[in-house]
Amino acid sequence: MSHVKEFHLMHGIVLTRILRNDSPTLRLVETDKSDAWAMYVLNDAVIVYVKYSICSRITKKEEKTVWSFPFQTSELKKISEKQQTQPVYFALVCGFPAINEAKKMQVCLLEPLDINKCIDFNLEKPQVITVELITRASLRAYGPKNPLKKLVVSRNKLDEWEIPGS
Repeated sequence: MSHVKEFHLMHGIVLTRILRNDSPTLRLVETDKSDAWAMYVLNDAVIVYVKYSICSRITKKEEKTVWSFPFQTSELKKISEKQQTQPVYFALVCGFPAINEAKKMQVCLLEPLDINKCIDFNLEKPQVITVELITRASLRAYGPKNPLKKLVVSRNKLDEWEIPGS
């Protein structure tokens, strides 16, 4: 038996919150080994793309924690192809290296329209989505398309998400 990997923990955070939601519904979760390991098809209706970062930085002046989520060109191409068949949501896990800091971890759920406000899929170069956590406030997300107009994302958006096909 192999050891538990960081990937398992970070993806497990998202999958557990999806599967153990307040509304008792059956959820079908599928993956395709030949496809991206980070993509999960839910209820044959939507795709959740899970990406995590445990490298945060704290800005003392603004008292916020910031995570960067880099997307390579090949990754963006694959996501763009999937968007042609099903809506793709991003679950960005804002983590920390130590498991005892789990209570401070957040998941930033971005809907397809939010993603397209942050990333330009026509640009054939790597891009980054940045997520900010400010004490007692919603998350902020932005990318190359919206650096000055940050999206406001509820911290419990994933928990409140009405998954299509449920």
